[in-house]
Amino acid sequence: MISRPITLAFLVLVLVALAVEGTCHFEQVQSRRRDLQETLQPIASLLDDDRKILRALESDGLLDAGSVSLQRYLERLRTDGVAKNAQAKQQIDALVSNDTMIVALLGKYIGRAQTPVFKASATAFTTYAVQ
Repeated sequence: MISRPITLAFLVLVLVALAVEGTCHFEQVQSRRRDLQETLQPIASLLDDDRKILRALESDGLLDAGSVSLQRYLERLRTDGVAKNAQAKQQIDALVSNDTMIVALLGKYIGRAQTPVFKASATAFTTYAVQ
């Protein structure tokens, strides 16, 4: 027959283990929530801004195979002048700024990324952004 103190000690041990597991799970949830708010949502917002900017540049004829054609932009500067291309310059500057922030946020998050697909996509975006 199991003595009462051993049963009580086992019960306390089980309760402590459950409390520790609950605390660890809570901390993981909080960490993921923090990652979402501080890193992933800003990345999504910046990517959305990039899409809008790229659509505008595409309608202006400055995109070549999905990326900004520097050669086309320079040709426009030469023919139309800087003043007429000020908006395109602002859009390109915003695109570069967004991509710089995205790369920084990806660098901050990549070590905690949960899937290999995310890591591969982050690496591909970083390569695209620095070229």
